[in-house]
Amino acid sequence: MDSIEQPIDDYYQCDKHQLHILRAIALDSLGRSAEALRDWEKCVEFAVEKFPPVDETTIALRVQLALCARSLVNEESIVKMEQAKKNKKKGRRNRKMVVVGLWMWTWTWTWRR
Repeated sequence: MDSIEQPIDDYYQCDKHQLHILRAIALDSLGRSAEALRDWEKCVEFAVEKFPPVDETTIALRVQLALCARSLVNEESIVKMEQAKKNKKKGRRNRKMVVVGLWMWTWTWTWRR
């Protein structure tokens, strides 16, 4: 009886694997790369475990995983660049305030003499 149930379990695992692929594609296309990356990793783990060593599915999944990871790095670097630009603007404003403050302090101090 175990020999009959084993292939059925494998079929369900393959369906689950396909659902992870579809979910990863959907999340990736929605720009939610961090969540998609987890699904791509699950897909690659399954493929490495269940498919032959040099299978085109495993290779394609590894490529998708790499592309998703790269887009995630690009998204994070864009966010960091935007934060840096904001901080740069704040720094310029603070620098101007310091210069104006020093000028006013110098101006008031010279008038006191």
